[in-house]
Amino acid sequence: MPLRIHFTAQDLARIIIGRTQELPVSEAVLSLQVLRRRDNAVRFRAWRRETEVSFRLSLTMLPALVPAGGWVPDFLTPVDSCSPASGVFETIRTTSPRRIASELQRLDRQQRIPARLTGLAWGDAGTMNALVDELQSYYDRAIAPHAAAIKSILAIERARLADLMTSRGAEALFGGLNPSLHWDAPVLTLAHPRDTDFELQGRGILISSHFFCGRQPRALLNDYDTPVLVCPASVDLARQRIPGVPVDPTASLVALSAVLGRTRAHVLSAVTDNAHTTTAQLAHRLDLSMASVSEHTTTLRQARLIDSYRRRNTVRHVTTPLGARLLAETRS
Repeated sequence: MPLRIHFTAQDLARIIIGRTQELPVSEAVLSLQVLRRRDNAVRFRAWRRETEVSFRLSLTMLPALVPAGGWVPDFLTPVDSCSPASGVFETIRTTSPRRIASELQRLDRQQRIPARLTGLAWGDAGTMNALVDELQSYYDRAIAPHAAAIKSILAIERARLADLMTSRGAEALFGGLNPSLHWDAPVLTLAHPRDTDFELQGRGILISSHFFCGRQPRALLNDYDTPVLVCPASVDLARQRIPGVPVDPTASLVALSAVLGRTRAHVLSAVTDNAHTTTAQLAHRLDLSMASVSEHTTTLRQARLIDSYRRRNTVRHVTTPLGARLLAETRS
Protein backbone atom coordinates (compact mmCIF):
# COMPACT_ATOMS: atom_id res chain seq x y z
CA MET A 1 0.00 0.00 0.00
CA PRO A 2 1.21 3.53 -0.67
CA LEU A 3 2.20 6.44 1.54
CA ARG A 4 1.70 9.73 -0.29
CA ILE A 5 3.71 12.69 1.00
CA HIS A 6 2.27 15.99 -0.20
CA PHE A 7 4.63 18.91 -0.80
CA THR A 8 3.85 22.61 -1.05
CA ALA A 9 6.16 25.15 -2.69
CA GLN A 10 7.37 26.01 0.81
CA ASP A 11 8.21 22.35 1.48
CA LEU A 12 10.22 22.11 -1.74
CA ALA A 13 12.21 25.13 -0.62
CA ARG A 14 12.93 23.39 2.70
CA ILE A 15 14.41 20.12 1.47
CA ILE A 16 17.52 19.32 3.50
CA ILE A 17 20.05 16.63 2.64
CA GLY A 18 21.34 15.21 5.92
CA ARG A 19 24.91 15.73 7.08
CA THR A 20 27.25 12.98 8.30
CA GLN A 21 29.52 14.64 10.89
CA GLU A 22 28.05 12.41 13.61
CA LEU A 23 26.16 9.19 13.07
CA PRO A 24 22.58 9.45 14.38
CA VAL A 25 21.10 6.99 16.84
CA SER A 26 18.66 6.05 14.07
CA GLU A 27 21.57 4.28 12.35
CA ALA A 28 21.89 2.10 15.45
CA VAL A 29 18.14 1.45 15.65
CA LEU A 30 18.01 0.41 11.99
CA SER A 31 21.02 -1.83 12.52
CA LEU A 32 19.11 -3.56 15.32
CA GLN A 33 16.56 -4.58 12.71
CA VAL A 34 19.38 -5.95 10.54
CA LEU A 35 20.46 -8.11 13.49
CA ARG A 36 16.93 -9.22 14.34
CA ARG A 37 16.07 -10.37 10.84
CA ARG A 38 19.59 -11.84 10.40
CA ASP A 39 20.03 -9.94 7.17
CA ASN A 40 22.88 -11.66 5.31
CA ALA A 41 23.36 -9.04 2.60
CA VAL A 42 27.04 -8.71 1.68
CA ARG A 43 27.24 -5.16 2.98
CA PHE A 44 26.12 -6.28 6.46
CA ARG A 45 27.73 -9.72 6.73
CA ALA A 46 31.08 -8.92 8.38
CA TRP A 47 29.54 -6.27 10.64
CA ARG A 48 26.77 -8.63 11.77
CA ARG A 49 29.21 -11.44 12.66
CA GLU A 50 31.34 -9.05 14.70
CA THR A 51 28.40 -7.41 16.48
CA GLU A 52 26.71 -10.67 17.43
CA VAL A 53 29.90 -11.64 19.26
CA SER A 54 30.37 -8.30 21.05
CA PHE A 55 26.75 -7.59 22.09
CA ARG A 56 24.15 -9.96 23.59
CA LEU A 57 20.97 -8.44 22.18
CA SER A 58 18.74 -11.10 23.71
CA LEU A 59 19.66 -9.93 27.22
CA THR A 60 18.29 -6.42 26.64
CA MET A 61 14.89 -4.74 26.32
CA LEU A 62 15.73 -3.53 22.80
CA PRO A 63 14.09 -6.38 20.81
CA ALA A 64 10.80 -5.66 22.60
CA LEU A 65 10.78 -2.13 21.14
CA VAL A 66 12.57 -2.69 17.81
CA PRO A 67 10.80 -5.27 15.62
CA ALA A 68 12.70 -7.14 12.93
CA GLY A 69 10.91 -5.09 10.29
CA GLY A 70 8.45 -2.28 9.95
CA TRP A 71 7.75 0.73 12.14
CA VAL A 72 9.87 1.54 15.20
CA PRO A 73 8.67 3.95 17.92
CA ASP A 74 9.77 7.41 16.83
CA PHE A 75 10.84 8.48 20.32
CA LEU A 76 13.88 6.18 19.91
CA THR A 77 15.08 8.18 16.89
CA PRO A 78 14.88 11.92 17.65
CA VAL A 79 15.61 14.07 14.63
CA ASP A 80 16.68 17.41 16.04
CA SER A 81 19.04 15.98 18.70
CA CYS A 82 20.01 12.90 16.77
CA SER A 83 23.57 11.92 17.76
CA PRO A 84 25.45 11.28 21.01
CA ALA A 85 27.35 14.54 20.53
CA SER A 86 24.07 16.48 20.37
CA GLY A 87 22.61 14.82 23.46
CA VAL A 88 20.36 12.23 21.85
CA PHE A 89 20.29 9.88 24.83
CA GLU A 90 19.22 12.64 27.20
CA THR A 91 16.54 13.65 24.68
CA ILE A 92 15.18 10.10 24.70
CA ARG A 93 15.23 9.99 28.52
CA THR A 94 13.07 13.12 28.71
CA THR A 95 10.43 12.00 26.19
CA SER A 96 6.95 12.75 27.53
CA PRO A 97 5.12 9.66 28.86
CA ARG A 98 2.07 10.73 26.84
CA ARG A 99 4.01 10.41 23.59
CA ILE A 100 5.54 7.10 24.65
CA ALA A 101 2.10 5.72 25.57
CA SER A 102 0.75 6.63 22.14
CA GLU A 103 3.68 5.05 20.31
CA LEU A 104 3.70 1.90 22.43
CA GLN A 105 -0.01 1.47 21.70
CA ARG A 106 0.77 1.62 17.99
CA LEU A 107 3.70 -0.79 18.34
CA ASP A 108 1.52 -3.22 20.31
CA ARG A 109 -0.50 -3.76 17.13
CA GLN A 110 2.69 -5.11 15.47
CA GLN A 111 4.17 -7.09 18.35
CA ARG A 112 3.11 -7.66 21.94
CA ILE A 113 4.71 -5.25 24.43
CA PRO A 114 6.07 -7.05 27.54
CA ALA A 115 4.50 -5.99 30.83
CA ARG A 116 7.90 -4.85 32.16
CA LEU A 117 7.96 -2.03 29.57
CA THR A 118 4.52 -0.61 30.28
CA GLY A 119 6.09 1.58 32.96
CA LEU A 120 7.58 3.69 30.16
CA ALA A 121 4.07 4.96 29.42
CA TRP A 122 3.62 6.41 32.89
CA GLY A 123 7.08 7.86 33.36
CA ASP A 124 8.95 5.09 35.17
CA ALA A 125 12.46 6.62 35.27
CA GLY A 126 14.14 3.35 36.25
CA THR A 127 12.85 1.50 33.19
CA MET A 128 13.65 4.43 30.91
CA ASN A 129 17.19 4.79 32.26
CA ALA A 130 17.84 1.08 31.82
CA LEU A 131 16.53 1.18 28.25
CA VAL A 132 18.62 4.22 27.28
CA ASP A 133 21.73 2.71 28.89
CA GLU A 134 21.25 -0.43 26.78
CA LEU A 135 20.77 1.60 23.61
CA GLN A 136 23.87 3.67 24.36
CA SER A 137 25.91 0.54 25.06
CA TYR A 138 24.71 -0.95 21.78
CA TYR A 139 25.63 2.24 19.88
CA ASP A 140 29.10 2.22 21.45
CA ARG A 141 29.75 -1.39 20.47
CA ALA A 142 27.94 -1.78 17.16
CA ILE A 143 28.17 1.64 15.52
CA ALA A 144 30.99 3.74 17.02
CA PRO A 145 33.83 1.30 16.11
CA HIS A 146 32.73 1.44 12.46
CA ALA A 147 31.99 5.18 12.32
CA ALA A 148 34.81 6.05 9.91
CA ALA A 149 33.72 3.50 7.30
CA ILE A 150 30.01 4.33 7.62
CA LYS A 151 30.57 8.10 7.48
CA SER A 152 32.75 7.69 4.39
CA ILE A 153 29.93 5.81 2.62
CA LEU A 154 27.34 8.39 3.69
CA ALA A 155 29.52 11.34 2.69
CA ILE A 156 29.86 9.96 -0.85
CA GLU A 157 26.09 9.39 -1.03
CA ARG A 158 25.35 12.89 0.27
CA ALA A 159 27.65 14.41 -2.37
CA ARG A 160 25.79 12.45 -5.06
CA LEU A 161 22.40 13.65 -3.87
CA ALA A 162 23.57 17.24 -3.42
CA ASP A 163 24.88 17.23 -6.97
CA LEU A 164 21.52 15.98 -8.28
CA MET A 165 19.67 18.67 -6.33
CA THR A 166 21.90 21.58 -7.31
CA SER A 167 22.41 20.62 -10.94
CA ARG A 168 18.99 19.22 -11.90
CA GLY A 169 16.50 20.09 -9.14
CA ALA A 170 14.07 18.30 -6.85
CA GLU A 171 12.59 16.08 -9.55
CA ALA A 172 16.00 14.58 -10.33
CA LEU A 173 16.74 14.24 -6.63
CA PHE A 174 13.59 12.23 -5.93
CA GLY A 175 14.19 10.18 -9.06
CA GLY A 176 17.72 9.35 -7.95
CA LEU A 177 16.97 8.39 -4.35
CA ASN A 178 15.57 4.91 -4.88
CA PRO A 179 13.79 3.03 -7.70
CA SER A 180 10.80 2.31 -5.45
CA LEU A 181 9.98 6.00 -4.97
CA HIS A 182 7.58 7.72 -7.36
CA TRP A 183 7.48 11.50 -7.79
CA ASP A 184 4.42 13.01 -9.43
CA ALA A 185 4.64 16.65 -8.43
CA PRO A 186 3.73 17.63 -5.82
CA VAL A 187 3.35 14.12 -4.34
CA LEU A 188 6.07 11.61 -3.42
CA THR A 189 4.81 8.03 -3.11
CA LEU A 190 6.50 5.11 -1.37
CA ALA A 191 5.51 1.70 -0.01
CA HIS A 192 3.84 1.69 3.41
CA PRO A 193 1.89 -0.80 5.57
CA ARG A 194 -1.24 1.38 5.29
CA ASP A 195 -2.79 3.54 2.58
CA THR A 196 -1.89 6.96 4.00
CA ASP A 197 -1.61 10.61 3.02
CA PHE A 198 0.72 12.98 4.88
CA GLU A 199 0.71 16.74 4.40
CA LEU A 200 4.07 18.37 5.13
CA GLN A 201 2.33 21.73 5.57
CA GLY A 202 5.42 23.84 5.05
CA ARG A 203 7.64 21.90 7.48
CA GLY A 204 9.90 20.67 4.68
CA ILE A 205 11.65 17.31 4.80
CA LEU A 206 15.07 15.97 5.75
CA ILE A 207 16.48 13.38 3.36
CA SER A 208 18.76 11.13 5.36
CA SER A 209 20.84 8.36 3.81
CA HIS A 210 21.53 5.43 6.13
CA PHE A 211 23.90 2.51 5.74
CA PHE A 212 21.59 0.17 7.69
CA CYS A 213 18.34 1.23 6.04
CA GLY A 214 17.86 -2.01 4.11
CA ARG A 215 16.51 -2.01 0.58
CA GLN A 216 13.43 0.20 0.88
CA PRO A 217 13.11 3.88 1.89
CA ARG A 218 11.01 4.68 4.92
CA ALA A 219 9.49 7.86 6.32
CA LEU A 220 9.62 9.14 9.89
CA LEU A 221 6.54 11.32 10.11
CA ASN A 222 4.97 12.56 13.32
CA ASP A 223 3.75 15.73 15.03
CA TYR A 224 6.92 16.18 17.11
CA ASP A 225 9.98 16.10 14.83
CA THR A 226 11.12 17.33 11.45
CA PRO A 227 9.72 14.97 8.77
CA VAL A 228 12.43 12.59 7.55
CA LEU A 229 12.77 10.40 4.48
CA VAL A 230 15.31 7.66 5.23
CA CYS A 231 16.90 6.05 2.18
CA PRO A 232 19.47 3.27 1.79
CA ALA A 233 22.89 4.62 0.85
CA SER A 234 24.35 3.12 -2.30
CA VAL A 235 27.59 1.20 -1.65
CA ASP A 236 30.34 0.22 -4.07
CA LEU A 237 31.48 -3.05 -2.49
CA ALA A 238 34.57 -3.21 -4.69
CA ARG A 239 35.89 0.27 -3.89
CA GLN A 240 34.50 1.39 -0.52
CA ARG A 241 35.42 0.26 2.98
CA ILE A 242 32.70 -1.92 4.47
CA PRO A 243 32.05 -1.96 8.24
CA GLY A 244 33.55 -5.03 9.87
CA VAL A 245 35.97 -5.80 7.03
CA PRO A 246 39.55 -5.21 8.23
CA VAL A 247 41.76 -2.93 6.19
CA ASP A 248 45.33 -3.88 5.35
CA PRO A 249 47.39 -1.21 7.17
CA THR A 250 50.23 -1.64 4.70
CA ALA A 251 47.92 -0.93 1.78
CA SER A 252 46.50 2.07 3.67
CA LEU A 253 49.96 3.52 4.22
CA VAL A 254 50.67 3.07 0.53
CA ALA A 255 47.50 5.05 -0.26
CA LEU A 256 48.47 7.79 2.20
CA SER A 257 51.94 7.83 0.67
CA ALA A 258 50.43 8.66 -2.70
CA VAL A 259 49.08 11.88 -1.19
CA LEU A 260 51.82 12.93 1.21
CA GLY A 261 54.76 11.15 -0.37
CA ARG A 262 56.12 7.84 0.92
CA THR A 263 58.70 9.22 3.35
CA ARG A 264 56.41 11.92 4.75
CA ALA A 265 53.64 9.38 5.32
CA HIS A 266 56.09 7.18 7.27
CA VAL A 267 57.17 10.19 9.34
CA LEU A 268 53.55 10.99 10.22
CA SER A 269 52.92 7.35 11.12
CA ALA A 270 56.05 7.21 13.29
CA VAL A 271 55.13 10.43 15.14
CA THR A 272 51.62 9.09 15.75
CA ASP A 273 52.89 5.79 17.13
CA ASN A 274 55.65 7.42 19.21
CA ALA A 275 54.31 10.61 20.79
CA HIS A 276 56.90 13.19 21.89
CA THR A 277 59.57 11.53 19.79
CA THR A 278 62.65 13.59 18.90
CA THR A 279 64.04 14.43 15.48
CA ALA A 280 67.05 12.23 16.20
CA GLN A 281 64.86 9.30 17.22
CA LEU A 282 62.81 9.65 14.03
CA ALA A 283 65.97 9.75 11.96
CA HIS A 284 67.25 6.56 13.62
CA ARG A 285 63.89 4.77 13.45
CA LEU A 286 63.32 5.57 9.76
CA ASP A 287 66.99 5.43 8.68
CA LEU A 288 66.92 9.04 7.46
CA SER A 289 69.26 11.97 7.88
CA MET A 290 68.49 14.61 10.49
CA ALA A 291 68.16 17.18 7.70
CA SER A 292 65.60 15.04 5.87
CA VAL A 293 63.51 14.48 9.00
CA SER A 294 63.59 18.21 9.79
CA GLU A 295 62.38 19.00 6.28
CA HIS A 296 59.48 16.53 6.48
CA THR A 297 58.40 17.51 10.00
CA THR A 298 58.41 21.17 8.95
CA THR A 299 56.07 20.40 6.06
CA LEU A 300 53.79 18.29 8.26
CA ARG A 301 53.73 21.03 10.87
CA GLN A 302 52.83 23.66 8.25
CA ALA A 303 49.97 21.38 7.16
CA ARG A 304 48.86 21.19 10.84
CA LEU A 305 49.27 17.42 10.90
CA ILE A 306 51.88 17.52 13.68
CA ASP A 307 53.04 19.96 16.34
CA SER A 308 56.66 20.39 17.47
CA TYR A 309 58.07 21.86 20.63
CA ARG A 310 61.51 22.29 22.16
CA ARG A 311 62.50 20.55 25.38
CA ARG A 312 66.00 21.51 26.50
CA ASN A 313 68.24 20.77 23.52
CA THR A 314 65.82 18.53 21.59
CA VAL A 315 62.81 19.13 19.35
CA ARG A 316 59.92 16.77 20.01
CA HIS A 317 56.92 16.00 17.81
CA VAL A 318 53.29 15.02 18.46
CA THR A 319 50.43 14.39 16.05
CA THR A 320 47.63 16.96 15.97
CA PRO A 321 43.97 15.80 16.10
CA LEU A 322 43.81 16.46 12.34
CA GLY A 323 46.88 14.31 11.70
CA ALA A 324 45.65 11.55 13.98
CA ARG A 325 42.25 11.59 12.29
CA LEU A 326 43.82 11.43 8.83
CA LEU A 327 45.95 8.45 9.78
CA ALA A 328 43.07 6.74 11.62
CA GLU A 329 40.92 7.03 8.51
CA THR A 330 43.52 5.05 6.54
CA ARG A 331 44.01 2.46 9.28
CA SER A 332 40.37 1.81 10.27
